[in-house]
Amino acid sequence: MRVTVFLALLVALASRPSTPADNSLNPTSGQTDNNLSSTENIHEADTDADEQAISSVINDLTFSQGYERDGVHGVVSVDKVLQILRQVSEELALLKESHTTVRTNQASLQNSLSVLQHSQAIFVENMSTLQRWYLMLQEKLEKQKLLQETVSCEECIGALNQNVASLQKKQATFDQNLTLIKEENTIIQQNHAFLGESVAALEHNLTNFLERQEKQTAVLQEEIDTIQTNLASVQSKFVWMEKNLTQLQTGQDKVFMHDGQKFYVHTAGKLNWHAARQWCQTNWNSDLAQPIGDLDRFMKEVAARVKKIPPTTWQQVWFGVSDLQQEGQWVTLDGTNLNDGIPWGHGQPDNKGGIEHCLGVVCNIDKETFMNDAACSESHYFVCGQSE
Repeated sequence: MRVTVFLALLVALASRPSTPADNSLNPTSGQTDNNLSSTENIHEADTDADEQAISSVINDLTFSQGYERDGVHGVVSVDKVLQILRQVSEELALLKESHTTVRTNQASLQNSLSVLQHSQAIFVENMSTLQRWYLMLQEKLEKQKLLQETVSCEECIGALNQNVASLQKKQATFDQNLTLIKEENTIIQQNHAFLGESVAALEHNLTNFLERQEKQTAVLQEEIDTIQTNLASVQSKFVWMEKNLTQLQTGQDKVFMHDGQKFYVHTAGKLNWHAARQWCQTNWNSDLAQPIGDLDRFMKEVAARVKKIPPTTWQQVWFGVSDLQQEGQWVTLDGTNLNDGIPWGHGQPDNKGGIEHCLGVVCNIDKETFMNDAACSESHYFVCGQSE
């Protein structure tokens, strides 16, 4: 929020009304010197105040930048804001340099005006003297009729006329310079207005940026929460793996006896029904298990070992039973018919999609265990029969 306060300071600085151009400059007015000096002091004070305000904002933003870097967000964008503010400060420095040039021109014009006023005073004095001389000459002409002195007086009047013409040219130059000063002052006021608009646009863009940053921070927080949840799950699984490491290394907890025969529950990886048969033949020197004896007790033996793997909602385990040869006729690999007595689940077998021809036992974590028909292409755990 410190950035918003500093930008508010910039907006207040940009919206401060500019000092209007002094249109009262007149070489015949007695207040010309005071007006030029007052205008110069006002421009200088305004420019210095602008520079001090911008320097203060940059220093505070630099402090804010250091503070924000301890957080998660806002680092790169604050650097960009500082860069833009420094560019604004450079433009103000150029503006101050332009003010300095204007003040120099004003000082030069003031000197010229002083010289002009001094020349006018001399001219008035000379005119008075000439008028006296003229009266004297007239008296002499009337008395002495000295034509030569009259001619000389006329030459003096011509010289004075030339001086007057020269002073008029200087007055015209002064008026031109004054016009240029007014035009430069107008340009300065326009630059002030443009700077105010730029600061307002910058504040608007920064506000939008901060809103986007807040949204991104919220999304990031959600991702962090998800990661923490996943981490907790991984830690839970790690505890389970550590607790059962010895049994998993030996694999003996996956072997059980049923009705005098040995069976192996494979949970190290999932295979489809045909690949599971090949694995049992290669690694267990047998085939998929063919249920014998009490099927309910047999399924519970299998389920007890499947439920020791990391918690999931349910798992299915392949047995060596299918109706691949004839739909609806469930037989073991050695051809034994098991249609009667299979503890099917509710609504099973349903041959969903016309492709469910292999039998497996569904082991729910907190529910009953039951037989189910499934597509032979699905990958599940499996049970190998007694080794020979």
